[in-house]
Amino acid sequence: VNMDLAQLYRSTGENEPARLMLIEAKKFFSSRNRGLLVGRCANDLGEIARLENRMDDAEAYYREALALNESAGAESSFVVHMNLGIILAERGHTTSAQEHVEVANLEIVRLGLTGLHGCSHIILALIAAHKQDWAAWDHSVSKAKEMLDASGFIDVDVARGAQLAAKEAINRGETDRAIQALKLSMFHWEQMEREEEAAVVLDLLSELSSGTFE
Repeated sequence: VNMDLAQLYRSTGENEPARLMLIEAKKFFSSRNRGLLVGRCANDLGEIARLENRMDDAEAYYREALALNESAGAESSFVVHMNLGIILAERGHTTSAQEHVEVANLEIVRLGLTGLHGCSHIILALIAAHKQDWAAWDHSVSKAKEMLDASGFIDVDVARGAQLAAKEAINRGETDRAIQALKLSMFHWEQMEREEEAAVVLDLLSELSSGTFE
């Protein structure tokens, strides 16, 4: 029950009650040697830590989750590979980030998870921005849009990943590409009714479009 409630809180951006519930659930499952459920709690705690920019904590939770999943031979290990890829991309560790995303994509493609595949292309665009590989950016953003539109997939990792990719593009003088990513980010924040986050992106879009960004 705690895990389900935590998921509900996370979906509305209420991270602290979700975090406390997951910590209690993790302790409970640890005491009963339920490794896969401990791993699920660790993964979700990593998600919260990442969204709160506690990057060291997030990476540690993800690595714990991956170890528990792989030791049990869990089919869901690809989810943790994706999350590790995301946080490593956010931290600028492009080589290891891409490795984890590519491992995740093998299973994502096999399972036909079009929306999640689209999300992975947003992370690949973030990696491309770090590398200043704009041909890879264009390919990944195009594939992301195609897959996200086809699937109707809406997710915080798309919104956040596109926003971070846009910031990297801005830092490298790629204004048009940044605007492209910010529009995608704002759409996903709005679809999730995350008004504060959408407003931040809208302000940045307005500055870029008017040429007043500093």
